[in-house]
Amino acid sequence: MAKGPKHKDEIHPPETHPPKVEAGPGEPFFHSKFVDESDPKNVSELVTLIESEGGGQEIGAILASLAQGPGGIDLLAAFDQGLVVEFVPVSKRYASLRRHKDLPAGLQGICRIKSDIPGETQPTWGTGFLVAPNLVLTAGHVLYSHKTPGVAATNVSVISSDGTELTVDSFDASAGWKSHLTCTEDYGIVRLKGAALTALAVGIRNTHNLRVSLTGFPAGSATATTSDGLMGNECPCGTYHNIATVLGHSGAPIYIQEANPGGGSRYVAVAIQTRKRGPLNECITMNANICQDLSTWAGVPGLCT
Repeated sequence: MAKGPKHKDEIHPPETHPPKVEAGPGEPFFHSKFVDESDPKNVSELVTLIESEGGGQEIGAILASLAQGPGGIDLLAAFDQGLVVEFVPVSKRYASLRRHKDLPAGLQGICRIKSDIPGETQPTWGTGFLVAPNLVLTAGHVLYSHKTPGVAATNVSVISSDGTELTVDSFDASAGWKSHLTCTEDYGIVRLKGAALTALAVGIRNTHNLRVSLTGFPAGSATATTSDGLMGNECPCGTYHNIATVLGHSGAPIYIQEANPGGGSRYVAVAIQTRKRGPLNECITMNANICQDLSTWAGVPGLCT
């Protein structure tokens, strides 16, 4: 697939310091720290920081034992050990990474997707999220080939955030993605048999320079990660953003937290993670076409807020 023209658009860098986040009752939480994960000295400082902020010798020792190579930390392994760590790499790209059990209830409809697509040498991993009780929204290339128009996966599995494999009824993608691999229409859905967890609200918002979060599952991992960043300018395939992502995050929701009309607050998905181009990532922001397709697939008018 041909790449779009290079743009000189830039986005403002994220704040030097991430916003303060409070842990819930009984939940471990460690404050953010700028750390060069390849520097043994900084790794040692991070372990000391964790111990001094209530992690205790046991957690510090576990994290130290996960040091790889010249001193880098295998963070995914740390998450699987039950650690909850927030850190900011030396690149100053803010990343907030934590196990799913520590995510708010409003995000428990985020799930991981594994598919087998003809022409690929290994399974395709992605992330999706419930937008209706039995409808999972994801990236189109998680379900259909990104090389040949119209080539569908031969097998699609959806695993909920608690590890339960959900029963797939069918799947589909936008007409533009299936027929022409139109990158601005790189989205699709998986229809489940029976209702699953709580759906995430979807809405069309002005996203320019908006601070947002992305939650997704790294390829092959049962542990979700969350990253924060800023939305930027429009680009050939959607909108730029500087949120840290990894393989497996395609299809993940990019969302905000806003006041709920009925009281309290809620999470609202404003974009779908789709691809990486150079130092920045690209996403598709929610728009009228996506909302119309979702309403048609779900059989519910006005699905977007």
